[in-house]
Amino acid sequence: MEKLEQTRLRYAESIRGLLWRHHRLRLSDRLVSAFARIPRERFLGPAPWLIRGMPALTVRQRMARCFGKHHQRDWTTCDPSHVYHDVAVAIDPERGLNSGQPSGVATWLHSLELKSGDRVLHVGCGLGYYTALIAAAVAPGEVIAVELDAALAREASSNLEGVNGCRVVAANGVEYDSGPVDVILVNAGVTHPQPLWLDNLRVGGRLMLPLTNEQGKGLMLKVTHESSGWKAQFVSGLIIFDCVGGRDPHLSRRLAAGFSEGSWRSVQSIRRDSHDPDSSCWLHVSGACLSHQIPPFGD
Repeated sequence: MEKLEQTRLRYAESIRGLLWRHHRLRLSDRLVSAFARIPRERFLGPAPWLIRGMPALTVRQRMARCFGKHHQRDWTTCDPSHVYHDVAVAIDPERGLNSGQPSGVATWLHSLELKSGDRVLHVGCGLGYYTALIAAAVAPGEVIAVELDAALAREASSNLEGVNGCRVVAANGVEYDSGPVDVILVNAGVTHPQPLWLDNLRVGGRLMLPLTNEQGKGLMLKVTHESSGWKAQFVSGLIIFDCVGGRDPHLSRRLAAGFSEGSWRSVQSIRRDSHDPDSSCWLHVSGACLSHQIPPFGD
């Protein structure tokens, strides 16, 4: 076995270990295998790579990093073995675009409960690394990777060539109609759930989307479409690039206030029924209201 293949195996096991030690999450064998097999350096552009160094963080530490001050050590390398640590790697430093910290994304992928045969929409795929991991986890399912930046979409398409079940679309993920899907992962910050994503999520489907303030800081929300309605719960903190077309300045300010006061902890659902704002609404948005209530809702 070649040295880099051994490095990938250790990397995959380290991600499994981090999720278990910090969050008591048991990463599936399919996801661990994907981390061990897929060459991350293939999805980062040419070397040298800019490493956004940071230690492995617990959920509480992630929250502190998102909403407080933190120090980040950046460094460059041409050695592909260096990207097989729990670090973010810049894919466009000038715009702040990164291949995110693996343990964080692994947490989201675990929460999405990926299953063989799932049809997945990945919004904001960047250069395609996490798209490739998703494809491996849902094989022989289908992954539609949407990227607004045409140049990134072309690179992602090239990087994912030969990955079965993947299709890259150069489009705005807020507007792109994927048709019915089982899973949606959004890799760009929005201020509210987009109705089209909710409309396309099948019963039993899972959605992960980052709700962020004007500084790109916020929380990842997990939404599950059940027969009784849309359950919702915030699962982790994050800092992420904005989603073009998915932001409302007024809602951004309201999000910042809700994050600051800690009331986000009691969010339990998304209400899609028509109703006036009341004390049960955490973030009132017509047709996609984040609520403290549990579905089903009364008349």
